[in-house]
Amino acid sequence: MDLDMDNLENVLKDYQLDLKMIEEKHGVYKVSAKEGMFALKKINRSKRNQRIFETNYFYLAHKGFKNIVPIYRTKQNQATVTTEHFFYYLMPWVKYEKVGSKDYYKSFMSDLAEMHAAAMDETFSQTELQSAYQRLENHLKKRKEILESYARMAEKRVYMSPFDYEFMDLFPYFIQAVDRSLYYQHQWYKNAKEKSHYRRAVCHGKLSSNHYCFSNNNRFFISVDHLTFDHPVKDLARAVHSILKIDSFKEEDIEGLLPIYQKKIPLFEDEKELLKAYLIYPKHVFQVVDLYYQAKRDISEYLVIKSFKRSTKIFNKHEAFVNKMNESEHI
Repeated sequence: MDLDMDNLENVLKDYQLDLKMIEEKHGVYKVSAKEGMFALKKINRSKRNQRIFETNYFYLAHKGFKNIVPIYRTKQNQATVTTEHFFYYLMPWVKYEKVGSKDYYKSFMSDLAEMHAAAMDETFSQTELQSAYQRLENHLKKRKEILESYARMAEKRVYMSPFDYEFMDLFPYFIQAVDRSLYYQHQWYKNAKEKSHYRRAVCHGKLSSNHYCFSNNNRFFISVDHLTFDHPVKDLARAVHSILKIDSFKEEDIEGLLPIYQKKIPLFEDEKELLKAYLIYPKHVFQVVDLYYQAKRDISEYLVIKSFKRSTKIFNKHEAFVNKMNESEHI
């Protein structure tokens, strides 16, 4: 740890700070200096493309998007500091209210749309489209096979476990959800192919409610080292999920969520179908199911069931969101 701190101090020399203390907090380093409080992010170069990150970050800035965490430059006027295995960037340390109010949800969705709109273009590649569709379709078909194997595993037991009962009770529901996702993916592919173009934008890449600062004085996205040029619906689906999983967000508020985004970026029909396909797929429920049936060691049945029920409750909001989308399209 001392060696790591020595390395961090060497990195921070490039910022000419009069250091007081460095401590690790939630995956970043909190830097106390005479000049103020800062956050230093350390990124493994083997897991993230430094050049793509910097290009997308400054492209957004060039396009006038301001609601993204400011990055301080070094004395050499560089955005990052690079070592053999890592790169680092320095930001302000910000205290903020993460979630809770309707103003937060509105601001989150509005700023996301603004970020996508700032750096968006249209393109088309039949090969890329077909490849993406094939990957998604294969993934869902494989998931159905895995679920069916879990069901057989549970049914073969002399005495089913409490989790087996929970899973088997909802097994038909999960299969139906995967089938719905397959249907929406097919509709997306058909519409996108007929339209012969689709949109791409600079996307956050790892969006969650923890990566959006919202307070009276600050409104910006953080953890921006995942910035990527991709289909904006992927970002949008992550944003919707991150809001739906907040306990204080109620189902009666669902109807007003998507229109906030669409006020700035009205979705095309193929994009709506892709969003439904992402959201109706119970990814986070399946992660819990996989954890239980693929466990290499003993795990707490109680904790897994608790996590399973919470994930299922969140997915019910996903389903309500998709149903609201379908209802609004038929009004």
